[in-house]
Amino acid sequence: MMHTGLNIVFAREIEREFDRASRRGWLASADVVIAADRRRATLALWAFGSVFAGLIVWLVLPGAALEAAAAVAAATLLALARWAHGDRRRSALDRMVELQDLAVPGAPRQVTGAVLERRAQLLAPHHRRALAAAVRRSAALEPTALRAASPGAVALAHEPELALQVAVRLEADGDDGRLPVAVERLLSSGGSVDTTLDRVRSLVACTAC
Repeated sequence: MMHTGLNIVFAREIEREFDRASRRGWLASADVVIAADRRRATLALWAFGSVFAGLIVWLVLPGAALEAAAAVAAATLLALARWAHGDRRRSALDRMVELQDLAVPGAPRQVTGAVLERRAQLLAPHHRRALAAAVRRSAALEPTALRAASPGAVALAHEPELALQVAVRLEADGDDGRLPVAVERLLSSGGSVDTTLDRVRSLVACTAC
């Protein structure tokens, strides 16, 4: 009995440590999102400043060249503001979608709002259908096309049964954002896909976790 009790205590401690580690991961991802949003906001301010400066220059010293230069600078900065740190921000949001049940109470509203928006994008029917179609195409790749395919697509081509199960789950399940996240990672992976493929496999196998 004592041995059983110790095992229960040990299991609970492992569970608590896992929960603490998950919360730390959620908070670290939140920091990435906040930092990216600040940089994007700064670039956007610079862009609007360029537009304003260009307008002033045009009013004081009318000249098409100066006006065009200001417009180009503003457009460039706006593009940077839109895409700066986009990949890191999206990866952080994806991780937070996976850990949504562990969201920290009192987290900044901008972060929780961004997570909910990303989750809605992942669960949108058209997005899930598009992912399912990509998975089906990967599973149907001819051997001659594998050389030009991504590692994730190649992995699915080698496991057509799994690919079919993934596609069916994507088309049917609109409540869990974890599988769309894992499939996106798999299809966009440029290196080893073993860990991501195992993640996809476990999510498909587990219908109640």
